[in-house]
Amino acid sequence: GDRDGYDLVVVDAMHKANYASRICHSCRPNCEA
Repeated sequence: GDRDGYDLVVVDAMHKANYASRICHSCRPNCEA
């Protein structure tokens, strides 16, 4: 985590198709915000 106690994860799937581009394209979601 950072100095304020938060953990930050950034997934950028805008530029290239890789594993990150498939995270939210599923019939069974595997992430939540």
